[in-house]
Order: sequence, then C-alpha cells, then structure tokens
Amino acid sequence: ERFTSVPDVERYFTALAAASPLVTVEEYGRTWENRPLHQIVIASAEHRARLDAILEANRELADPDTPAERAEEIARDNPAIVYFSYGVHGNESSSTEAALWTAWDLARGAPEVAGVLDSVVVVIDPVVNPDGRNRYVEFYKSARGPEPDPDPATREHREPWPGGRTNHYFFDLNRAWTWLSQIETRARLATWDRWTPQVHVDFHEMSPNSSYFFFPPADPINPIYPEHVARWSERIGEGNAAAFDAQGWLYFTEETYDLFYPGYGDSWPSLLGAIGMTYEQAGGGSAGLAYRRSDGDILTLTQRATQHRTAGQATLRTAAEGKGDLLRGFAELHRTVDEGHPDFLLVPGSEGFGTERLAALLDHLDAQGIRYEVAGQEFQSRATPHPGWGLRDRFPAGTVRVPARQTRGLLAVTLLQSETELDATYSYDVSAWSLPYGY
Repeated sequence: ERFTSVPDVERYFTALAAASPLVTVEEYGRTWENRPLHQIVIASAEHRARLDAILEANRELADPDTPAERAEEIARDNPAIVYFSYGVHGNESSSTEAALWTAWDLARGAPEVAGVLDSVVVVIDPVVNPDGRNRYVEFYKSARGPEPDPDPATREHREPWPGGRTNHYFFDLNRAWTWLSQIETRARLATWDRWTPQVHVDFHEMSPNSSYFFFPPADPINPIYPEHVARWSERIGEGNAAAFDAQGWLYFTEETYDLFYPGYGDSWPSLLGAIGMTYEQAGGGSAGLAYRRSDGDILTLTQRATQHRTAGQATLRTAAEGKGDLLRGFAELHRTVDEGHPDFLLVPGSEGFGTERLAALLDHLDAQGIRYEVAGQEFQSRATPHPGWGLRDRFPAGTVRVPARQTRGLLAVTLLQSETELDATYSYDVSAWSLPYGY
C-alpha cells in the first residue's frame, strides 16, 4: 500500500534476522551517499552450521582443475547458491518490495517454497541502488495526494530529472558490471568469489503497459555462452511459466531482452557460469502505487510485487529440484572453459601497448579477477594478430599472457577477443567492447 523507504528496508531485515535463525544481514559496502549495501543470507540450520565449508566446496566447482569425481561428490552433498538482486534501477520499485516478501516466505517456510532451503542457500541484495531508490520514493511521497491517482497525466506519474533509475553520479548500474567505475559495483563484485552462485536473477521493471518477461532471452545471444546456461535458462523459464499459467497472468519470453553485452546483471554472471537472468515486471518510474493502463486496467504496486515474488518462488523451486544437475553442469562448464578458446598475448612497446596503457588494462583485468602471466624474457610463439596489428612470432620480455583456462576464462575471452559476432539485426544496448582496442 506504500513504498518501503531505504531505512525501513534495513529495519525490516534487521528485525527478520533477529526473529529467525535462518537469516543474517551482512553489510558489504556503502554508496556515494553513505547508504549501506546489504546481502541477506538465508540458509537452513544444517547449512548455516557448515556454511564456510559449503562455500569453499562451491568454489572448487569453479576451478577448471577440480576432477570430475570431486565435482560429483560436491554436487551430491552441497547446496546450490542462488543470488537475487533487486532494485539496480532505483525507480523500478516493486522489486525491493518483493525482496521483503521473498525473504519472509523463506524464513517462515511458506508452502510455495517448502523444502527449498534443503537444497539451496539464498543470498538477497534487496536494494542494489539505495541512492536512486531514495530519490524516487521521496519524490513520490511529495507528489501524491491523500490517495494514489491512477491517471497517467498526474504529477505522481511524472518523475522529474534525473529520476531514480541511476545512482548518485547518474550512472546506470546495470551497465557497470564489466567496467567497475561505480563504488556500488566494486563493492558487490568484491564479494562474488565468496558466493560463486549458480543462479543470479536481476529483478527489473519496464513499461506499465507491458506484462512480465523472464528468460529464455531474445537474440542476439553472445555465442560464448555454453549450452549449460541456455539449457537452464529454458528450464527455469518453464518453471516460471507454469507458475504464471496457474494464475492466468500474461508474460512473454525470447523477446526484447537479449544476452549479448557483458556489462549487465544477467550477462556478466553468466560468463562466470551462473544462470544469469533478467526478470522484467510492468511498472517502472511512471507506475507509482496505481496506474491506469492503456487497456483500462489499474496496475497496482501490490500486483507488481506479487508477480516478482511469484517468479522468485518458482525460480527457487526449479533450482532446488534440479540442484544436482545444476552443480554438475556448473562444474563441467568450468572444467571445459578453454575448449575452442585461445589464450591472448598483450604486447608492450611501440607496436603494441604503451607502458601506461598496458598497466591500465592489467589493472582492469585485476579488478575483474582475471589471471595473467608476464614473460620474464623474450620468447617465440605462433600467434594470430588482432586486425590492425602486424604478424609476429617473437615477443619481448614484459609480454602478458592471459590464459583461457581459468575460472573467469569466458569473461577474459569475451573482453579481449577482437570481435564478438552479432548474429541479429537488433541489439538492446552496447554491441562492441574489445578491451585491447579500447586501451
């Protein structure tokens, strides 16, 4: 019936953690405006008692050198890690309300998620962009009257510039996963190797006149994504569809929202082996608490949050039911991460990178957790140059080799290859990003 303010979100989760031994609240950073960023960890008593060991074993699955026999043992005994992110766009406000509800469902063992915590550990980031959400909620409170007015022409549906979509510096945090220019993104990704999730869902909103979108994604799809990601996005989508069909709700898949550019909250996790997905609910900054759609229906905040809640519940059920397959596929993806992919040589000097530019690129790779080696002496190697650079077989000391066989090998390949094939006439956003050219 009203929006939950950013301080009240924190108060809610603090109270929930105090009331339930299944729930803990961890602060992982602060925004530019000094608002806290939180991860809510929800785990069964059994899993919580050995959480450090679970997470250590989970990290083994992301190591390409973990034997298949060991991976099978982990897949049998370990839960999967499911990570839900809400509110990366601060004015897409129903997602954070759904985060409160979803945590409550898990803490009390609601029928819709009964038994889920036997097979998964859930991490919830309820407000990825607190500065933007605060900007939106405070605007709406100042603009509405005693009751919400659904007329789209009224002021409460006309958010002023810059709106709540972006963070303090008006940056879109759903474009920042690869570039790490924003403090919120750097803080979040610094925790990624702790969790190493198998599923990541980024909850969004779109036009209030739309319905609901979940995966599978639309074309173009970056061809580097392995079959495991595609197969599981379909499997989870089928589970979501069954839940929406049971309610008679409209939805769509394989339209509009692609999986190409690596800077999104669906694509970047997928490059690390998670099933990264975007869910889009009708609403957005113009929806307010009640909005009269073009078909005459009134779209409410309750309806929007309920549908995000239902999609989250269905995703958790599907992941829990297929936990073993999910973990085995995750391990196999990393065990074969370099198949069909080259290593890269970054060459210093007048015909390659200047010293400062190469250092800047290596800083970028460090920030992304991408491993590399630096040659201590001149060496020979057969290599194919990126277009624009000359063919050579001798490389000087200081040449950097970035192997494809590493935990973040797919991320390294897609950032460093000269071109990513775009097999479509339409792309939702950025379509070129090769870092050797950029630097």
